[in-house]
Amino acid sequence: MSTVEIRKATNLNSAVLKLPYAYIQEQFGYSVTSIQRQLHHEPTLDLGKFPDTFPHTVLEYFWIHTETGSSNSWMALGKLTNGLYFFYTAVCGNTPRAFLDKNSSMNLWVSWRYSELIHFAMNKSTYDLYIAETAPYSENSQTSSE
Repeated sequence: MSTVEIRKATNLNSAVLKLPYAYIQEQFGYSVTSIQRQLHHEPTLDLGKFPDTFPHTVLEYFWIHTETGSSNSWMALGKLTNGLYFFYTAVCGNTPRAFLDKNSSMNLWVSWRYSELIHFAMNKSTYDLYIAETAPYSENSQTSSE
């Protein structure tokens, strides 16, 4: 078992993710397969089938960030029950149709390595926000060391 150095927020409220998570269904155009994005060298990782897949398999959140205004956005970083780390983003207009509008989007990156998500799934402004809202945290891991 190795120690993975990550960063974690102290004020995590996963209830704010209920709205975007409710739309992760094929009938709305957002299946787990359709929102999953591949990191530069990772193979596509199988996350299972509904209901035994993301977001129902989230084990722990490390960071959750939301913004509201003319559009709404959500970002979450955490770990799944199978040991994979994930980074999730969702954006929608501030309309009653939420994720049914054409200007909405969802993305999900997964990796066995936490550092891969930080380096390759986040842009600079997201990374800066993540650093500002979190503190160092160590977790014991069954996966390869970082």
